[in-house]
Amino acid sequence: MKGDTYIDSYLNDPLALDGILKMYPDEKIVVVFNNVVEYSRFFSGDYFLALLEGLIGKRCFSQMNVLDAVNGRRRRNVDIECCLRSKNILTIAPPQKLVNPLTTDKAKLLKLFGWGVEAVDKIPEFLDRV
Repeated sequence: MKGDTYIDSYLNDPLALDGILKMYPDEKIVVVFNNVVEYSRFFSGDYFLALLEGLIGKRCFSQMNVLDAVNGRRRRNVDIECCLRSKNILTIAPPQKLVNPLTTDKAKLLKLFGWGVEAVDKIPEFLDRV
């Protein structure tokens, strides 16, 4: 942005894309997911794990708020919504769930890599678009 490059290696950490779009309404942003884009549903295992993460975190770090991780999931949903609705954000995501964070299967990882090599072709066209 403004001539600088911003890279985030893991979108499970909220980026506050709505705020970035307000500050830089004419900038283009590329967000690449390594998995299918999915919202965190409130009554799901994802939120349960976030609450558990908060409870464990609170025991280890007394200054941590138990709901920080839950709020992070909500914030991530807002970021996903921005990715899917903004004409200034190119969202690149595989068409199917190929891997998870613990995947060690070489064939699956190579398939994801191959998808990524093909998917990056969309970026120059998006950046050149007026």
